[in-house]
Amino acid sequence: MSSYKDTILTQRGSSIASDAAKGKLQFTITRTVASNADFSSYNDDNLAALTKLPNEIQNGSIVDELDDTDQQGTTGTQVRFTNTNVKTAFKINAVGLYAKINGDDTEYLYSITLADSPYYMNDYSNKVYNQFDLIIYVVVGDKANLNLNINPDNFVTVAYLNRNLQLKKMLQNLYK
Repeated sequence: MSSYKDTILTQRGSSIASDAAKGKLQFTITRTVASNADFSSYNDDNLAALTKLPNEIQNGSIVDELDDTDQQGTTGTQVRFTNTNVKTAFKINAVGLYAKINGDDTEYLYSITLADSPYYMNDYSNKVYNQFDLIIYVVVGDKANLNLNINPDNFVTVAYLNRNLQLKKMLQNLYK
């Protein structure tokens, strides 16, 4: 089973969180990426100095935000990776979150989460669907100054919901 260590904010991520806590800026966590790079020679300072996650293999989706009720200024970002476009299997050795300061088009590596025991993402050659979800808790300063770029493709459409509710009603009427 896969497991992941605590998340490390990059130097830029720490600066953004600090300024957000002081109300100096608002920012958006824009995307998530998976890497299969070997991080065994990195210490926390090396990781914090990164401006880009090495060997990015796959973009994931941000699917939800979860409040951390134990920590003020911390939020949980639920990310998802699927294998539907994966042609070569790989180990998810690290997951990165990227962010943009509102009003600035520059994207920054915000945080890095390393694997203790990485998730193995199979390729899709056999048409077997594989999904990996991870909740990444990060310091964001003041949550009022944070936006998440949540992927709307992960939500049920109204049309889909209505069709299934109608189907459920029909089935309930049949078995009354």
